[in-house]
Amino acid sequence: MKYLQLFIFILINSLFVAKYGSRIFSEYLFFVAAYILLVIAFFFLIEKKKNFIDKIPFKAVYFTLLTLGVLGSLSLLIIIDPYALNADRWSAIHYFIEYLFAGQYPYAAQTHLGGYGSPFPVWQFLHIPFYLLGNTSYAFAFSFALTAGLILWLTKSFRQASLFLFFLLLSPAFWYEAAIRSDLLYNIVLCLLVIAVIEKKQITISSNAWMLGIICGLFLSTRLITAVPFFIYFFRSFLNTKLKFQVIFVGTILLVFVLSFLPFLLWDGEMLLFFHYSPFVLQARQGTSIELIAVGVLILFLSFRWKDFSRYCGIVSICLFVLMSVTFLRHILTNGFYFTLFESGFDITYFSTTLSFVIFILSGAYVSREKDDVNSKD
Repeated sequence: MKYLQLFIFILINSLFVAKYGSRIFSEYLFFVAAYILLVIAFFFLIEKKKNFIDKIPFKAVYFTLLTLGVLGSLSLLIIIDPYALNADRWSAIHYFIEYLFAGQYPYAAQTHLGGYGSPFPVWQFLHIPFYLLGNTSYAFAFSFALTAGLILWLTKSFRQASLFLFFLLLSPAFWYEAAIRSDLLYNIVLCLLVIAVIEKKQITISSNAWMLGIICGLFLSTRLITAVPFFIYFFRSFLNTKLKFQVIFVGTILLVFVLSFLPFLLWDGEMLLFFHYSPFVLQARQGTSIELIAVGVLILFLSFRWKDFSRYCGIVSICLFVLMSVTFLRHILTNGFYFTLFESGFDITYFSTTLSFVIFILSGAYVSREKDDVNSKD
């Protein structure tokens, strides 16, 4: 499983190196090759040189990487003019909140590039504190710090937490997301971490259907893509749960999801549901019906194929990678490889949804369940 995850990690990040490196250097393939060799070298150093790795002071490394990630992302916010960016995920959130506070219909807000926002209400509301601080993109640095803290708490290991942060910072995709003030990567990272907390606490549908339903409903009201990791995690146990708890779980998910949209439905239902650029349309337009059905069958099949949390992360990464890849390949067949990758044929940042699950496995992370006696803090 680790070698497959290494391949996915290298392939995704090589796409970023190739696409954006080509805009700076004519010999961008040299940098792609150099990056691949660098990642492989680090991976085999970690895997094969156990004696050397064991001597590293991971506590110091952890806090160094934490500082680098926070200060590095904040520096990019200061250096780069957001209005000069040809990416508008940040302004989709910023202008939504600005319209909301001005008493105007938020989903009518256009981005600085003239587009419309696709994030669902809960994700928009979570950025209000950062908007009040003066910049919704502060959420990127905050989420990185939160990730660092939670991954340490989950694994009980400075080594595993450090390696998780290391691979994250080794990803050009991470730095690109920070540079363009995107919220996609940390949306999925937070999804992984919440599921990991559920795993650690051993919370089940039978023991707390209401709470899990609320959590799933809230995440579903961030982006539809979050349904994939939650479905894979809960589906098998859902089938083995009593009907009473199944109804409570599903009913709570639907109730929370609908309630999050209710104010906007009452405000302007026609625009929310039937506007050509409504958030539902924007989030569902990436794949064709055939692609979504095919990937849905794969997700359904693989949801039965995991036994531990690391295996679960591998299954999710494969499903998300396939989901993005089939759309990517369709664009290549339709518009050609060069246009799809190097111009505006496909937004490769969608591949970032896979990275957090891939990195969890590459870092050797292990969620120490509360009932286990795991106290190692190397």
